[in-house]
Amino acid sequence: MMRDKIDKIKNVDISSILGHFIHLKVHQNKYRGLCPFCHNRKETLFVDDHKSIYYCSEDGGGGDAISFVMNFKDITFDESLDLISSLIDNQA
Repeated sequence: MMRDKIDKIKNVDISSILGHFIHLKVHQNKYRGLCPFCHNRKETLFVDDHKSIYYCSEDGGGGDAISFVMNFKDITFDESLDLISSLIDNQA
């Protein structure tokens, strides 16, 4: 069950998942936005769909969609999987 959710998440662009939580703008072949973790007023958060990662050039933080949602919502790994899975299911 957990493996199915992880596989489903890996098949969706990370930008579409993070876009549920923060505003992202297209920037070259990536996306960028305000980092919700370092509270910088500049768009220092970059999202790369090809690598399925996000990273902040200001605070050096980064990870995948699951870790972003865990940190953003302050929830567990399992709760993050459930939340992202429900977002993906609602988009379909």
